Amino acid sequence: MGRPINLDDLVSKRVVDALNAGVSLVGAASAARISRASLMEWLARGRTGEQPFANFLDRVTEARGKAERKVVDALMIKIREGNVPACIFWLQQRAPDEWNQKAPTSNDTAVATDNAAETDLPLLESLVAAAKSKVGT
Repeated sequence: MGRPINLDDLVSKRVVDALNAGVSLVGAASAARISRASLMEWLARGRTGEQPFANFLDRVTEARGKAERKVVDALMIKIREGNVPACIFWLQQRAPDEWNQKAPTSNDTAVATDNAAETDLPLLESLVAAAKSKVGT
C-alpha cells in the first residue's frame, strides 16, 4: 500500500484548475497526480464538514459550476444562431422523456409500415400517371 497523500494547496489548486477547464473528476485527479479514490474520499469527508476538506469541496463545487456555465453559454449562443443540432441536444437534455428518440417496438414498426403504405399510395399513383403522360401511353 502506498503512502497516503495529504490534501495541500498545490494538489487543491491542480484539481480546481482542471475542473475549471472542464475536465472530469477522474481527469482532475490525474492532473493533480492523485488517485481517484483519494479525491473521492476527500470530497466525502468534505460533505461531513471536516476541514480542510469542506473548503476543498466548496472550491470543487464552484469550479464544476463555472465549467458547466461556460459550456451552457456556448451552447446557448449556438441555439440563438439557429443551430438545430444544438437545439435538439438542449431539448433532449432538459426533457429526455419528451425529446429523446425511443427505439421503435415491433408494433410501432408495423403501424408505421401500414401508415406509410396508405400515405404513399396516392403519391405512387400520381407518379405513375405523370410517367405515363410523358411517355405518351
